[in-house]
Amino acid sequence: VLAFSRMGEPVVAPLLAAVDSQVDFVRLGVLEALSMMGTSQAVPRLLPLAFGPQVDAGTQDAARRALAKIQFGDEDQVQRLSDVAALEQLRNGAEWLLMPLTPAERAEQPAQ
Repeated sequence: VLAFSRMGEPVVAPLLAAVDSQVDFVRLGVLEALSMMGTSQAVPRLLPLAFGPQVDAGTQDAARRALAKIQFGDEDQVQRLSDVAALEQLRNGAEWLLMPLTPAERAEQPAQ
């Protein structure tokens, strides 16, 4: 976990993909690494894990701690998180992604 967290940006996408692992210790380790990295890129992927109704309690707790660390700088700030705020963040992100772009704005977007 520590090694992944020290690798930085190049491992963020693979770690985000691994949060879907069916193996508990892999999923929990990935959440811990993302927490240690403090990458805000993880937030949209962590929100459903932190508040999803079908997510097991261990994963929810790890995802909430990671979110607290990323958003507030301290994993003990979990009480500041809420499902209502999570839903609002996801809605705002979706609206931003669906927003039409002008040709000039489109040209400024990084290539995918």
